[in-house]
Amino acid sequence: MTDGTLFWVCLTLLMSAILIIGLIRREREGPGRIGLESVLITILYLGGVWLLLR
Repeated sequence: MTDGTLFWVCLTLLMSAILIIGLIRREREGPGRIGLESVLITILYLGGVWLLLR
């Protein structure tokens, strides 16, 4: 397994954990009328893409 693949697997596991927590602890409102977990997922994904393209 390459380093890039391992990075994406770990990042995907982290994002999945955040989504599960978001399903358990449901928010009615948040930034931009979306839940905080959605904001965190977006930041993590964009950060991952940025790190790999650097």
